[in-house]
Amino acid sequence: MHMKSLIGFLFLSVSLLFTSLSAQTYFTAVGVRVGNSVGISAAQRILPQVTAEAILQNDLNNTTYLHLIGRYHKPVLRKNLNAYFGGGLHFGTQNEVGGVAGVDGVMGLELNLNHFSISADLKPQWTSGPNNGLILNSGVTVRYILLKDNVFTPQGRESRYKKRNKSQMKKNRQKDRQAKKKLRKGLFG
Repeated sequence: MHMKSLIGFLFLSVSLLFTSLSAQTYFTAVGVRVGNSVGISAAQRILPQVTAEAILQNDLNNTTYLHLIGRYHKPVLRKNLNAYFGGGLHFGTQNEVGGVAGVDGVMGLELNLNHFSISADLKPQWTSGPNNGLILNSGVTVRYILLKDNVFTPQGRESRYKKRNKSQMKKNRQKDRQAKKKLRKGLFG
């Protein structure tokens, strides 16, 4: 009975952990992807736990692909660490074949730190054409976060206003002190 209670408690704890956190901490991020191929990546949040990602990559064997992928994010332990999975399509060119297209899958982990998003993933893809087949890609992507998650929310606007307002108030206090010093020197100097 003790083992069942422990398993139940662990399951409940993990469930609460996954449901109580937000999975995304950015709206827009761009960066570099390195793995089986080299490329650039842009991710845009389109729903609270969903991002759309575009990856333009070249495998250095004269094969270039554009991947359009949707990813669903779930938090893991903390707000800034999440697991994701999804899928999409890719289009590209292969020297010996010409134009190709196919289907992608993706699953990975993403860590968001200040202005950077770092992810590691597995990305299986099936490509049509004479060289068709399943290819398992893996990679690490480092993106710079251009827009954070609170940029469009009332709380985000309010915090930015407060920061600006605090900064302006500090400048005004410094100007007041300088004016008082000048006045004292003029009266007593």
